[in-house]
Amino acid sequence: GSFIRGTPEDAALPVDVFNSEELSQSGVTSPLEFIKQLPSVASVLGDSNQFSAAAQGFQGQGSINLRGLGATRTLVLLNSRRTIQAPGDGFTDTNLIPLFALERVEILKDGAASTYGSDAIAGVANFITRTDFDGIEVDGDWTFIDGSDDNYKLSGLVGKNFDGGNIMIGAGWQHRSELPTTARDFVFPGYDENFSGYSALATPGLFAVTYLQGVDPDTGPILDTRVVQDAGCEELGGTNTPPICRFTYVPFDNLVEDEDRYQVFGSMNVDLSSRLSFNVEGLYARTDSESLNYSPSFPPTQGPRGSGFQNAFTISPANPFVADFLDNVGLPQSGTTNGPIAAVTAVFYRPLGFLGNPLDPDRGAGEGFAKTQGLRFSGGFDYEVSDTFRGELTATWWRADRDFAVRDIVGQRLQNALNGLGGADCDPATGTPGQGSCVYFNPFSTAGAGNPAQGFDNPFFVSGAENSAELVDYLQPFNGTRQREEQTVVDLIFSGELGLDFGGGPVAYAFGGQYRENDFSNDSLNRISDKRYNPCFVEGDTSCVGTGTEGVGPFIFLG
Repeated sequence: GSFIRGTPEDAALPVDVFNSEELSQSGVTSPLEFIKQLPSVASVLGDSNQFSAAAQGFQGQGSINLRGLGATRTLVLLNSRRTIQAPGDGFTDTNLIPLFALERVEILKDGAASTYGSDAIAGVANFITRTDFDGIEVDGDWTFIDGSDDNYKLSGLVGKNFDGGNIMIGAGWQHRSELPTTARDFVFPGYDENFSGYSALATPGLFAVTYLQGVDPDTGPILDTRVVQDAGCEELGGTNTPPICRFTYVPFDNLVEDEDRYQVFGSMNVDLSSRLSFNVEGLYARTDSESLNYSPSFPPTQGPRGSGFQNAFTISPANPFVADFLDNVGLPQSGTTNGPIAAVTAVFYRPLGFLGNPLDPDRGAGEGFAKTQGLRFSGGFDYEVSDTFRGELTATWWRADRDFAVRDIVGQRLQNALNGLGGADCDPATGTPGQGSCVYFNPFSTAGAGNPAQGFDNPFFVSGAENSAELVDYLQPFNGTRQREEQTVVDLIFSGELGLDFGGGPVAYAFGGQYRENDFSNDSLNRISDKRYNPCFVEGDTSCVGTGTEGVGPFIFLG
């Protein structure tokens, strides 16, 4: 935590040093694996990152959390200079660090705010690359994981020493295969033991069917409403707590997401004279997580008519899938013994549940993606003014970009499709329900052959009643953001010794100054998730602007 040179491991605030040989012997294949083995580190990002409110949205990123004070309280350096952070989030994305080029890692497990500022309250992790590597090194690793397609990495490093300097360049690739929750029995032991992973909103859902049995001249229409649970709850893996079918979304999720990481790193160190040296380094890194798993669809917390999850959607009695639903639940058809059906209401309902999502034919999960990339350049001069006084001028610039998105149902699009006016090419104002490019959405358990995540067959499936992937793609677009952060840092540091020694070594000092500038932007990935164009419950509506509901957005869950 000091600009006075040296990292003594027996100082008052000792620094833990891990060299490249120790890293290799430990078998770690990424900085994240190394970080998770440190006793001084508390919970970190880097695996699924879905179910903790503090971690949601960080898939594909890694962090370090010294002493459990939070990732934003640990400063991470690359060669003693600031490195690439997660855009707008205030912590370094350790997945971008080139493990293949490291010489050692230094960990200071105490506050260093006097030197580095408030982001070093918990301590400092300094990743230091090789400076005199001469030769060619190729490294590979394969980790066999039960229930997964395994993890593997490959890297190459080339270095050359020359008179007064060294140049080095290398590249690395690491792949993590998804590890589904279904590969580990401990993840969902059952509703009776742990009900936290179960929802009251499901497919099969709870529906209200209202029959018109006549008209009373004094009181008006005579209505008979029957509330019934759709068929197939237990057969598809649910827990029946009448009248609700409890839906567990956990089998559709992952413990570890599918991920590819790439890094390219190069450096050059040159002695320009006996007292003046120059160094420059560049890093390009990216992490792609292109198949994040979620629940097939999120539950509705609002619909096109406003907030609230109960009775948020209605199904047209003319919906052709109503007839098979009525047979499955034992209710009379419209126009028979109970009279015509006036309304069908989804009381407790999730658009896509145990039958899975047609956009993922393998497991039926909802889709998301996270793509992060960073670019960093750093360089500087080190001048030995004398044997006891030196100066250092350095500059570092980095930029990080992150695209992150999750699919969610647009409420008005779903309502239109339940009425036969669904589809990207259907105009609800002029189209005819169920005709031409206008199609119906099937909300019932007849819509799928089974539960793809758990392998259960559906005895109530009706061939031809499936919802097409094209329709679901239209109903459930991506909702996400594009973030970018840039940082420029210039440091001027002087250090030396006074020539005094009181028995514990020479009295040393350091002083200097720093200029640091950050720029951050956060934009919607598409128009439909942009509040400027879609601030209200209904897509395209702006009537809520200036009211308490401005900004609710047209999605049923993500808002």
